[in-house]
Amino acid sequence: MIKFPFLLTLLFLTQITIGQTEYEKVLKSLKKKERKSIQNSEECKEGINKAIIDFQNHKGKYFVVGDLNNWDVTYDWHMNNVLEVETEIAGCVSDYWEYCYNLYSEMKIKEIYGSNIFKRLENETDSLYEIGLGVENSKYDGEEIEFNKYIYCNLELPNSLEEDKMKMDEKISVYLRFNVDSIGEVSNPIVDSVNNTNNKEYYEKESIRIVSEMKNWIPAKRYGKNVKSIEFISIYFDQEKINESCKG
Repeated sequence: MIKFPFLLTLLFLTQITIGQTEYEKVLKSLKKKERKSIQNSEECKEGINKAIIDFQNHKGKYFVVGDLNNWDVTYDWHMNNVLEVETEIAGCVSDYWEYCYNLYSEMKIKEIYGSNIFKRLENETDSLYEIGLGVENSKYDGEEIEFNKYIYCNLELPNSLEEDKMKMDEKISVYLRFNVDSIGEVSNPIVDSVNNTNNKEYYEKESIRIVSEMKNWIPAKRYGKNVKSIEFISIYFDQEKINESCKG
């Protein structure tokens, strides 16, 4: 009778062998210079090996390199719907670990969906925009000029502003987030940070008041339907900013 510990050892060795084989497949798909660079990088090896394990466990993902512009978000959204792989926008420049993770991820996705899958997804994303189904982020009606006019023409500066500024080397600012629902109404403003601790409570309360009373938002769209979204903004407590935004 085969003992249970032996079976576990055999399974473990089999998984190592499969992992090594998959790793070698990635290396063979690369040009010599890039192959050498990867072999010399522990970070890259870790990224590839993590991808191998994730795909073996049906938890593979793909890092979409791009910012949060509408096309990249639509591409990410569409890829999520087409592929049985989790996707994540990695930013304009992915780190080396993510890049190496994607080397294996791309190889597996092409094996499953065909070598032209990424080009196909790009073309389909373009087509979504042509028929009005691309992703549109929420935005303030009137764009930046009107947005700044609302914020800074209604912002009330504290009497202690000059004293607070003297204790800093930069403008006093509040960074916060809020929801924009499917009809463009603002809710749940939350302060993430205030770069001034002398009169923090005032700057937080005034920023929340400004955001809570804000109107005129155009909701985000996903596949032609209005959806709830999260916006992030910074408010600067600065007289020059007020003068610039409210002139005329």
